Amino acid sequence: MSDGVGAGSEPGGSSSGFGTGALVATGLIALVIGAGGGYAIGHSKGTDSGKEDGIAQGEAEEAAKYTAGQPAYRKIYNAGRVVGATRGQRRGDIEGLREGKKVGFENGKKVGIADGEQEGAVTGAKAALGGLGDWENGALYVVTTGAGNGVATAITARHLMEPGNNYKLCKSDPQKLCESPEQ
Repeated sequence: MSDGVGAGSEPGGSSSGFGTGALVATGLIALVIGAGGGYAIGHSKGTDSGKEDGIAQGEAEEAAKYTAGQPAYRKIYNAGRVVGATRGQRRGDIEGLREGKKVGFENGKKVGIADGEQEGAVTGAKAALGGLGDWENGALYVVTTGAGNGVATAITARHLMEPGNNYKLCKSDPQKLCESPEQ
């Protein structure tokens, strides 16, 4: 016979209510649902200070590795210095070459102009003086001119005038110079 509490669980008994197994299962289900809901509500509305404290502590420890003088700081500092020096050297070489070419060109142009003018003056003087060298500064010359080589007029002949002589065109050939002692 049954006492009414465990009805339906005994063989041959009448089943008028929940059995013990069903009651325990229902209780466990309610407990699991309640715990899960409580966890979800608490997790969604509450703060997890342990997690935030751990994150902050980890960030502080990592940042401390990179303060000036620490090995990790020196490692990345030196790596950056090497890369920066290499890039700076390369950039300096390029700029130096560009500036050097510019300055070299300008200086070369000035030197070239000056040398060209000097060479032109010497060449022009030689052409105008008919290739005659050894002129005495301050001396007096009688010169004959004619068509020049590369210049319109050039000295084709010269005669150094000497003291005590008179100079005049020759009567026999007015293209020549005649000289006679002073009287």
